Amino acid sequence: MKKILSPLAITASLIVGPAASANHFDFLSDAGFSISADETDASPTMNTSTGAGGNIIGEEREVTLWADLGAFNAVLDVPAGPGPVGPNTAVILNVSPTGPDAAFSFGTLRLAYNGQGSTGLGGLDFDTMWDSLDVSFASITGGQLDLRLSVSDTNGNTGMAALGALGSPGSYSFSFTDSGFVNAGVDFTSVDSVIFDFETIDPGVAFGISGITREAIPEPSSTLLIGLSIVGFVSRRRR
Repeated sequence: MKKILSPLAITASLIVGPAASANHFDFLSDAGFSISADETDASPTMNTSTGAGGNIIGEEREVTLWADLGAFNAVLDVPAGPGPVGPNTAVILNVSPTGPDAAFSFGTLRLAYNGQGSTGLGGLDFDTMWDSLDVSFASITGGQLDLRLSVSDTNGNTGMAALGALGSPGSYSFSFTDSGFVNAGVDFTSVDSVIFDFETIDPGVAFGISGITREAIPEPSSTLLIGLSIVGFVSRRRR
């Protein structure tokens, strides 16, 4: 008997295929990366790491670490083993207070993406296929932290959105329709830079970041297509 692919299966593959396969933003892929900061430093500590465009958007990540009180380390932990780094690999950027004042330490981590040499991302289109930027935490221990996202477009518009008092692991989402972006007129079809700030608000907080992605929310038209496909499939089965 000849197997026939249903209209539902065809439509679903067309809708979810492209977004699911290319939604990464940063796989945190470069093994061996580390950075540390102490409150006695005259200025924040910054380090730049580069990688393939398939792992880091813009092929470069600027990492800045502040220690407002005490000292902090940020270490990229990559499990040993063969194979490329990808969305299913347990790579974690662990940020933790250290030293004798670890239990009283406050700090801020910044991840900035603006192309190699701070030249800008060149007007990347986020809006056609995606609706939000999501940050996934593998762990948050010892209290809570604030997370801020700043986005600039090629027209010079910059908007900011914030998620406050995050205290448990999981995925947290910034919608492109957040008022901080809309009121600033940020054009997500022409993104030039993206900056994340992770700021501890309790003493001694440690956290691990497992990835950053762009996510898509099904549009009403997509839902309609799925519904029509189901109706067509049912009608075909009845005939």
